[in-house]
Amino acid sequence: MPFITMINGLLYVKAKKDRKIFKKSIAYLLFSMYNYKTNEE
Repeated sequence: MPFITMINGLLYVKAKKDRKIFKKSIAYLLFSMYNYKTNEE
């Protein structure tokens, strides 16, 4: 897994306390995963 996913993992744990940030971090996680797959090709 790329380094950015580790950062997202930390953000995910912190964001669980705040619903708004939680939703944003999920969107960011999916977005960065999509970018990672696209860049690999």
